[in-house]
Parts: sequence; C-alpha cells; structure tokens
Amino acid sequence: MKPSGFAVLPGCLLVVAAFVSSGNLLGADGGLKAPPTGGPPPPGVLASPDAQLLLEEAQKAKLPAPASWKFKNEQHWIVDSIGRDIAEMMLYARHANAPGEADIELPAANKEDGSVVLITHLWDPKSYAPSAKAMIDVWKLHVPEQKTPTDSKLLKRLSSDSLREMVAESRRVSKEMSLHPLDAELHEQAALILGSFGLREAAGTFADTRPTLCRMSAHLAMARALREKPGVCGQVAEAIVSCLVNRQKETLEKIALFPKEQSAWAATLRMRATGDWRVLAAPEKASFIEQTEHARALSKSVEVTAVREFLAKMNATERPEWSRIVMEHFFGVENGHVFVKGSIVIELDDLKKDWEQWSGKGLDDTKLAETLNEPPTRAVVKGADGKQRIEVLSWGDLAAFHQRHLCQSIDQTLFFLRRKWGVPDYAKQFESMVEGKLSGMRLYPFARLFWIEDKKKYASAIADVVKVCTEQPELVTPASWHGSGSGSELGKQFQQVPDPLRWFSPALPADTAYDFASRHRSLRGMPSGRDAWEKLKEIAPYEPQILQAAGRYQSAGKKQTVQQMEESLANISAYNIEAMQQIAALCKDDPKEYLTHMRKACDLRPDLYLSLARYLVGKQMPAEASYAYQAAFEHATDRIAMANDSEWIVNYYFENGRQDDAVKIATDAAEVYSSRGLKTMARLMERMNKLDEAEKYFGNIMERYQDSGPLTAFCFRHKDAPKFDKLFRKIVAATFPDGMKKVTIADFTAAPTEGVNVDTTNENTDRAGLKRGDVFVALDGYRVQNTKQYMLVRELTEDPKLNLFVWNGTKYVEVAISLPNRMFNNAISNFRFGGR
Repeated sequence: MKPSGFAVLPGCLLVVAAFVSSGNLLGADGGLKAPPTGGPPPPGVLASPDAQLLLEEAQKAKLPAPASWKFKNEQHWIVDSIGRDIAEMMLYARHANAPGEADIELPAANKEDGSVVLITHLWDPKSYAPSAKAMIDVWKLHVPEQKTPTDSKLLKRLSSDSLREMVAESRRVSKEMSLHPLDAELHEQAALILGSFGLREAAGTFADTRPTLCRMSAHLAMARALREKPGVCGQVAEAIVSCLVNRQKETLEKIALFPKEQSAWAATLRMRATGDWRVLAAPEKASFIEQTEHARALSKSVEVTAVREFLAKMNATERPEWSRIVMEHFFGVENGHVFVKGSIVIELDDLKKDWEQWSGKGLDDTKLAETLNEPPTRAVVKGADGKQRIEVLSWGDLAAFHQRHLCQSIDQTLFFLRRKWGVPDYAKQFESMVEGKLSGMRLYPFARLFWIEDKKKYASAIADVVKVCTEQPELVTPASWHGSGSGSELGKQFQQVPDPLRWFSPALPADTAYDFASRHRSLRGMPSGRDAWEKLKEIAPYEPQILQAAGRYQSAGKKQTVQQMEESLANISAYNIEAMQQIAALCKDDPKEYLTHMRKACDLRPDLYLSLARYLVGKQMPAEASYAYQAAFEHATDRIAMANDSEWIVNYYFENGRQDDAVKIATDAAEVYSSRGLKTMARLMERMNKLDEAEKYFGNIMERYQDSGPLTAFCFRHKDAPKFDKLFRKIVAATFPDGMKKVTIADFTAAPTEGVNVDTTNENTDRAGLKRGDVFVALDGYRVQNTKQYMLVRELTEDPKLNLFVWNGTKYVEVAISLPNRMFNNAISNFRFGGR
C-alpha cells in the first residue's frame, strides 16, 4: 500500500525503467531497450552509436525469469535497491517515523513518465540525483544549512588496518545522519565508509560488492541532490564507485583531481584499477590500505609468492587480508601452507573480534550460522526501541562479508588439502569441523558442493543451492552459480539449477566491466563483435582478457603477430606476467626471440625458469636448458616444483662429469621430500652404484606416500642380489595377497566392485578420454584392485605407454596412452562398490 500522508512521487522513482548505456533504455525486464527515435536525446543523455549493438546482444541472451523471482534480473534488482534507499531516506527526512520499506509502493516498471536517466553506468550517483532532488522539491523538504565540516582526517582513519575502526566511524556517522538526514557531508562520509569497506572484499568466487555499491550510490545521489560540488570525502567515494565497478579509465581521471594530501588514496585506487604493483616506491612504509592493494596487485600481475616475499620484507603480522588476497589466485603447495591451511582459524578469529565490538558480548560457537545469516538491512532501520534511524553499516552487512570470506576459505582449504597437499584424512577432519560449526550458513552449499563425494549429500546440497538461486538470486555470484550447475557423476540434480543467464542478463551491468574476469569465465552472453570489445577496452583499458579479445578483433580473426600482441597489451606488458607470457607464446618457433621475452617474465617470477628450461629441452638446446634449470635451482621459490622437475638437470650434470652438482641438486630435491624429489635422488644413487642409499630413498617414498612401486621396480632391476630379490617378493606378496594376475578385457563383464577411481581430471586424462568416476581395473595386463597395486605395476617398466582397462560407468573400454613418467598427475583413490 501507499504510505498514508506521504505521497510517492509519480515518475521520480521509476526504478526499473531507466536510460542506460549512454542513451539505451533499461526496460521492465531490466534488459536493454532501444532509445526513443526522433528528436534529440533526453537532457543529460548522450546518444550512443553502440545502442543497437548492445540491444541485439541483450536480446540474444534474454531468457524468461522464474516466476518466484521478485526481480526480473540483476539490473532490475540493482536499480530497485538504489531507488528504495533514496526513497526511504527521503521519507525519513520528512518524518522520522515514516513507513518502512514494506509500505512503500514504487511505480509500475513499464511506465515511462519521468524515467531515471543513467548518465554513464548503472551505479552512477549522478543518474539518481535528479529523482532525489525532485523528492525534496515536491515534498517541500527543508534543507538546512550544511553545518557538518569536511572531515579530511576521516580518510586517514579509514586507511588503517582495522575494520573495527571503520565500524566505529559508521556508528558515529549513522548517529549524526539520523539527526541530520539532509546533510550532504554526512552522506558523503557514509559513502566513503562503505567504499573503504567494499575495497576490503577479497572472497574469490564469493566476492560481492554489489550491495555496497548500491548503498554508496544512494548516499552519493542524496549528497548531489543537496549540494552540487562534492567535498573531499565525496570526491574519493565517487572514485571508489568507479573503481569497484571496474571503470578503470574513469577512476584514473577522477584520482588525478585528488588534492595532494590524498596521495595514499590515489595510489590505492590506481593499483586497484590497473594492477600495477610498481606504483609504490616503498610499499613497506605505506599505509595499510596501500599495502593491501600492493599485495593484491602482486597477486594479480605477478604471483602470490611475490606477496609472501613482500610480507616477509616488512615483517608483517598475520592478518586475514593476506590469506584472502592470496586465495583469489593460483597458489602452490608452499604458499598453501603459509596462507591457506590455517585461514579458517584466522577468519573465525576475525569474526569473533568484529562481533564482540559490534554486540559487546562474546560469540556463541553454537550459533555461528545463525549469527552469520542475519540479513543486511536497508539504509533506514528500526531499532530495538521501535524507532527508525539511518544506519551506514549494519551487522547484517558485516555478517555477509564474513560469510563470503569463510566460504572462500572452506573451498580453497579443501582444494589445498585434497588437490595440492594430497592429505585426504586431514581433509576429512577439516570437513567434519566445518560441518559441525558452519554448515548452516546460507552460502555453505556453494562452498562445499565441488568437494562432496557422497550422492545423498550432493543431492541435499543441490537442493539448498536451488532454493537460494530461486528465492534470493541477488545473494549468488556468477561464479558460484555457474559452478553449482556444472555436471557431476554423483547425480543429475545439477540440472535443476536455473540458468544463470536468466538472472545475469546482460552478463555485465550496463556500461561497466564489473567483476569482469569472473563473469567472462562463468557466463555466456558476453558482448561479441569488434565494437563491443572496443567499448569495453575504453572502459577498462588495463583488463588483460579485454585487451586480448579486442586485439583478436583488431587482427580480423587472423593469428596476431608479435608486434600486434605487443600493441594490444602495451598498457600492462611492463608489469603483468600474463601479458609477458602471451607475447612470448607467439615466439615459440623462434627460440632466440622466445628467450628474450621469457627472461623478462623470469626476472619477475623465477619459478618460470622451470617452464623455460622444459621448452629448451624440447628444442634440443641442452646447454641453454641447463642454465635455465640452474637459475631455477638458485632462485625459484616453489621448491616442491623444483624438486619435482629436477630429474633432467641431475641426469645432465651426471652425464657431463659434474657429479658434485648433480648430487647437490638431487640432495635438495630429496630434502623437500616430494615423491618425485626422493625418486630423483634414489635414481642418482642407483646410477652411482650406491644401492643401499638408493634403497633408503625408495623406501622413504613407500613410507611417506604409500607407494611401493618405485622400491619394487628397483628391487626387480637388482633381483640378482639375494637381498633385493627377497625384498621384491615380500613387497609383491604384501601388495598382491593373491598374486599378480594376468587378465584380458574379456575377463570383465559385470560392473566392478574394486579398482582405482579417477577423482580429478586434467589435460592428460582428457587426452585419454577419461572422466571423473571412471574406474581402472587393469594396467599393462595385470589386474589392479587398489591404488597400491596400480602404482606398483606402473613402476615395473619405464616404457611411457600405459595400457588400461577402464569401467566408464556403462561398459569396459581399453585405453592406451603415452605419458612422461607414466603418470596422469591427477588424484586417484580406492574404489569400492557402493562408496569410496
């Protein structure tokens, strides 16, 4: 119903019919509609040559929305959120006890009487300011003289390392704004607090700054309706909006206008917009907010090891921000131990501190999910005393922030424990702890889904996912939504997940490159055609995928030359490893040119010396390869990768009379204690005829990795010696209690009851036509009933060709493939009928 005594201004809050994309119309379904034909464009709206192109793309992508959705799509929800916050704050300004959100009736979506004009993008505060100003005029609201002074020191306070400082500022501004709801400076301070909150988000596939952006846009629209020129807090807040929606060029233009004393904020937003970690001359001496963006830029443009080195250099204390930033990017085993393994403990401790500051009481461990599921409020809230007030940040905002980061920690910790470190028992303990404490979190099914191995649990998780996607789609990110709808051998329930493009249509919020990398990976319906990508390049000229796509269209579909690629990536190629590698990849047929480009990348990321060395081996350039391997040995930070890849250089040194160098590298590899590192040392000892030493290292592999294959193969090679022949027979008897049995594929008829399950896939398994859930039942003609038997048979020959009998879920097939070291390098486990 309409609130009694408070007229809802017709047309002023037409929040789902708006001009967007510089002259395009956001229609009732939230999609793009063609601008009116004939006559000049509406005031303040620029005609866009891309209007028809964007319209066509939106129409291609358009799908009907589920009837249960309150909003037609993401854009509908975003515009509605901004409009409602403005309406509620204006009603509050007229009367503090004005009806709340549930009582406000907004105009019909398909009317066109006074649409909100989007000057640039969907979150642009200038687009909503006219509606706010119209409410002031129609309701004859008294705008008092602006008495709150500009608080430039607030910017310094918000650059500290404490989220709790931000909460304190939020409470201060909320209290003052509740007394003075039409004070422009307070609205700008509120937007700045929200912006600094949004900049701290680093939750990977769960990261979501859309609610924060909506509230920022509402406060800044209020401020623009109240005074034309922003103060310094509003100036920085507006730049943060541009930065968070990934309008990179616009961000740089805005920070160029910052006063000198805001150089720390300028540097922060420049790094966020460009990924250029070189912005800070002395990052270890910078403010905390600059340091976090420096770390983020290192993760994005170089690698996460560079973050570890930076933190070590400044002797940083343990904080959740570092783990969050690292987990958004690829990390190896070593970095997993440093940043990921203990991240859940750090997150829970941070949650506890925030809750204690907010509530003044201790956190109840038995009610974690209940505490984390408290929904975010709107700008106007009703307190326990029944009175309304304006609140900048609510506990619901903080709870959602923590829940997203906890989900990211759960997902990445399981990835580390299962895929990287390979400790399934530890992973199960972790899962048990998480299930007991956090399984009630609203977003938990999205975090757990990929790692579920039980069909019943999978079906239950999918049901929870479908419930959220159909009842609260605005809570789900594109990456989480897309992942939950991916196929699984555990069941067909994933087909119940709605198509994400029904909600994320268009795939990018109008005239932004918001969340581009994630959406580009997760969603169909991205803009296509040269003009569309050039438009995106104009918006975000430092986004690697956009630059690459625009470059491909520039070359008219032909393979780009090195010069064309260099021109395409010129904005980022001096500091971005991905760009350097893209350029180098075009030179692979010219080793000299390839070396020139890869050395630049290796200077920034020494671990790349390993891939350079492998390339040189493949080009039959052993001398150059040995230099690259030596550089990797001396400088690479990923010692596990170095150990696993050390066999070639150890053999090369041994065969070229450099036995001491061979022993030095092999010893280092063995000390890392990876299986392949131990094997490299064992084989060197074997070649040096130090058989007892070789036996010891092969034995270490069996003890640590439950892999008897290498030791068995060693004993088989030296079975002329009674000692090793006896050990060979003992191992085989223990691994094959019924003896090693020769089989043919015709021996297998019924579905298997035992075997080796394919847990994960990669390019090797893909090449063999294998998928998750396939079961190996024989290798090289020998029946294998478990992983120990499989690994033993695998080691009995050095022939790279493997011959497998595989149950693919419906029948047995024979698979033959040649692999280096006879390994797929994927995760496998024992298969048992009815469960694993």
